[in-house]
Amino acid sequence: MLLKIAKVFCSLHLLGFLTPVVATDDPGANYSIDEPESTFENANGQFSIKLLYNVGSAVGTSQTAATLYEKDCDGDATSDTVIAIVTKSVSGSQLEVKVNIAKENLGSSSLVDLEGGFGASKGTLNFCVRSETLTTDATPISVSFIDSNIALSYDLSNNDFKVEDNTVVKDVIKETDTEVVTNYKVDACRCSKDSSDCLTGTLPNLSQNGLVYVCLYPNSTDVKISNFNMKFEQDDDLGNHYEIVTLGTTEPESNSLTAITGDGTTTSRYKVVSRLITRLFESSDTTFDITGTAYLVFTATRRERRLVNVDANLRSDVSRELEEVPDAGSAAGEAPFDMNVSLNRPTTAVPKTSNTAVISLAVVGGCAALSIAFLLFKKFKK
Repeated sequence: MLLKIAKVFCSLHLLGFLTPVVATDDPGANYSIDEPESTFENANGQFSIKLLYNVGSAVGTSQTAATLYEKDCDGDATSDTVIAIVTKSVSGSQLEVKVNIAKENLGSSSLVDLEGGFGASKGTLNFCVRSETLTTDATPISVSFIDSNIALSYDLSNNDFKVEDNTVVKDVIKETDTEVVTNYKVDACRCSKDSSDCLTGTLPNLSQNGLVYVCLYPNSTDVKISNFNMKFEQDDDLGNHYEIVTLGTTEPESNSLTAITGDGTTTSRYKVVSRLITRLFESSDTTFDITGTAYLVFTATRRERRLVNVDANLRSDVSRELEEVPDAGSAAGEAPFDMNVSLNRPTTAVPKTSNTAVISLAVVGGCAALSIAFLLFKKFKK
């Protein structure tokens, strides 16, 4: 028992969320549950943490459950006297879960990691809250759940009782600190009518009314190109751009002077063939750029990895994602591509050396960046 409550510095960190899906009794019902907002409260010396979730329209108070676990939601913590769920209610499509902290039990709780040299006066309380939505069956079935790690740091080694500098930091619950970093790239290159292989050496200049062949492909069999756009750009006289391929609803769509073959995999590259238009040659510029953005999706389940912070995984109003790792079709990111092509002007044939045939950019999550980080943690609903 703590004989005297001295000055306390608390920092509340909401470390992460994991959102598998289990089942649903009615395909038309919405049992979704979103990531929570957290608030630290101190009411006359009573510590509490309030978690507020947005839930689906089918969810009432009786269709929810909240349970306390040890860190990472690995072991039951309902019997520990330092934490207790005191409120669980749904109002206006929001679920509120309130957890009380018995500060007088911090020094004896197995959930507390004590800081050396301060006895029981300084440490961090670690626990996990699992919130679920349930069906209305006689034996309710869990439809969706979210695990939230909570870390509450305290310092009782000073003189007053005070809570300062409360912060919320999002992360993903993870089993280890190990990360696997993988770069996914999209390569764009000039190719030919008869082959999807990239042309090498000095690339041929293009002539008026001629055809240009461009091939796109990812650098890994883990991903494929699901959609892309492509346009011709020139420094002057072309306006903003001339778009030959646009982003379709489910796949790229070409204009009347362009054709697309392939499926965007490493073995069947996308090949775009387009007729060169007059205004490319009316410009004073002897080159033009072929630019665009390619969107990647995963082609197969990889059992050892889970993608972090990807918002485009397929979801419905009924359920949230159920994945051990990203499934085929889930978003892997996007990458812009850019290449420069030389032209043979109608009245002259002075070439301007084009850029290298292949241009690569790495992608992460839903935007162009340097890498995709994967955490080795996998969590399943049983």
